Amino acid sequence: MEKFSSLECVLKEMTFDMPSSMLDLPLDVMALIAKRMANVIDFIRARAVCHYWKSIFTLENYSPSRQVPWLMLAEREDSDVRRFFNPSTSEIYEIPLPEVWHRKIAGSAHGWLVTMGDDREIHLFNPLTRVQIKLPPLQMYDVSDWIWIPSYHLARSLHKVVLPSRPSDRDFLVLALYTTMCMGAIFRPGDKAWTLVGGENDWRLFDDLIRYKGNIYTVDINGWFGMFDFSSEPRAIKLGCLPSLPTAVDPLNPWCRYTKYLVELSGDLLIIVRRVFNSWQIVIDDDLILPEVVLSYKTTCFKVYKLDQIQPNLMWVEVKDLGDYSVFVGQNTSFIVKASQEGGWWRRNCIYFTDDNGGVYNLEDGTFQDHYQGLSCSYHSPPVWFTPSLL
Repeated sequence: MEKFSSLECVLKEMTFDMPSSMLDLPLDVMALIAKRMANVIDFIRARAVCHYWKSIFTLENYSPSRQVPWLMLAEREDSDVRRFFNPSTSEIYEIPLPEVWHRKIAGSAHGWLVTMGDDREIHLFNPLTRVQIKLPPLQMYDVSDWIWIPSYHLARSLHKVVLPSRPSDRDFLVLALYTTMCMGAIFRPGDKAWTLVGGENDWRLFDDLIRYKGNIYTVDINGWFGMFDFSSEPRAIKLGCLPSLPTAVDPLNPWCRYTKYLVELSGDLLIIVRRVFNSWQIVIDDDLILPEVVLSYKTTCFKVYKLDQIQPNLMWVEVKDLGDYSVFVGQNTSFIVKASQEGGWWRRNCIYFTDDNGGVYNLEDGTFQDHYQGLSCSYHSPPVWFTPSLL
């Protein structure tokens, strides 16, 4: 059980109140309790109660699918300790993570973080087990050969990395999206390098990727929708264009941009469209030689569309109600949570978002609420949704 050791050390000073009557529960009852635990911290604390419990709270009785998502807060410049906010308990867990310090968090899924440093190596890292998998460096378009650009700006040229499954799964693969090379890249176990994937006969700025019903689908910043073809040279084949969806930049308002996310809900393929308003602020400070121009972002609304596969031609139908589900989007691989599951901590028909700014958007009435009351921002490593896992 070495996977538990590092986090158990962090939690050794935490208390875990447990009625004495529970210490004598039958083995089958204890195993059922372990499998139903929705907070991995409680699972690890329970292992510290006694040797009997430690023999029950094992990976065999651990259910990763039941875990409550955490919000990994922004990096602090002066510390490698990362903070994780648990919305279900309002607790903040502090874990030293030198492995990710000053590395861009390019993705998050299934308990794994995807990070990239100045060396451009991609690392898959599980902050709870401390297991790390190194992938080959990504080929990047580097303009720093003739102009100086801070390394963190180069890291921003990696838009997002999507993990459709865990590294231990047989169908595991990694999908990366660039912002500067107008293409994507794919890595599969056994590959010695990333395979670049462009659009059919042209280059495209992909916004998101998803594995849906065995195929890889993508949408670009202008609503171009396609599927990856791996029969010969990998490429994205156009399946349709989405004229009803906003393009990356609103032609009537150039200060607005639109980001798109792909997610599966109850067998349907959804596109979440996020409208962000950009504004420039001039900061004048006595410590600055020249005024500083700061770009700020504010999410103003979301729209949700469902792929109508019954029609002869692909059509996208607007969705007004997500039912009993909430969607989590941002730098993470998009996922859904049943709002009423395990205590009903989440708000139904809502979109929980992070990145440049964060909050909770109610799809029914168009209102916003905070999901974290404190201040947490970083240009290099902003908050990201993280689903804890010991696998």
